[in-house]
Amino acid sequence: MKYYALHLTAAELAMIEEATTAALEELGHTTISDPHRFADAKISEDLMDALLEQVYDAADSAGPEDSHTVLVLTEELREVGRTLLTAASSALGERSLAAQEDGKIAEAALLLAQATLARSVELRLTVGAIEREE
Repeated sequence: MKYYALHLTAAELAMIEEATTAALEELGHTTISDPHRFADAKISEDLMDALLEQVYDAADSAGPEDSHTVLVLTEELREVGRTLLTAASSALGERSLAAQEDGKIAEAALLLAQATLARSVELRLTVGAIEREE
């Protein structure tokens, strides 16, 4: 089985957690058949829960003095993370644009920074993860 390991900062790990939590919350608020309506792929709640569990385990294993945490994901969970981060980046970008149009420049800048971080973590999951075979 293939596994992927990635060294992440606390902020990067938190972004994966936020994207996954938002998607899980979306499950409870949508009446359409696709549980993750703003993503291109249908993702089960079980997979999102599994990803969230891996994020929490990685965070728990890091000490307070550690600047990076190692997150190890199966190939399937890596794809789930990438999809959720892409969706989060898109949604945050749209919210940033709406805030800018409403004249809320500080809020728009914060949302744009979050969108950029989500995209950056998604790219790191794509190209920066170290493949392992077990």
